[in-house]
Amino acid sequence: MPSSCVSGLGSIQDKAEDTEKAREEVQEKHGHAELEHRRAQTKTDKSMKALSDQNVPLGVGSYLRMTVRMPPSTDDTKPTMHSNEIVTEHDPAAYRVAWRYVPAIPGTLFAERWQRLSEVEGGKTLYETREVFGGPLAYVVRWLMRSKLDVAFEAFAASLKERAEAL
Repeated sequence: MPSSCVSGLGSIQDKAEDTEKAREEVQEKHGHAELEHRRAQTKTDKSMKALSDQNVPLGVGSYLRMTVRMPPSTDDTKPTMHSNEIVTEHDPAAYRVAWRYVPAIPGTLFAERWQRLSEVEGGKTLYETREVFGGPLAYVVRWLMRSKLDVAFEAFAASLKERAEAL
């Protein structure tokens, strides 16, 4: 069996004039604070201690602690999950950002998430996201989380579209 699995691919199309607004949500804020399934994103140091200045620009090598609800929910009574990440790609000019999971035990799980915006025919913007998993725990994640991740990807795409159109 292969050592990795793709958990999902979501896409969204929006008007070209909203590309810049959507880019700001994905690239700079990741939309986590205001989009439906992302509840919090905290910039941290390598030891995952929150930075005192959360306005530090995001860049390759930045560490993040994401707090999410799976499946997606805006209900604050639902439990949250935490995920420690490192930014592996941040290219505002290409409308692209990626981050990789930092496991508590190195070598147990590899997970990297990519997000990209591109202009397509008809003056629309295509939003793409993909997360790839590998390592011994990849099959466990796939078995336990695949449907939740697919729902989360779709919720993020729908929330991004709604947010971009509202700005």
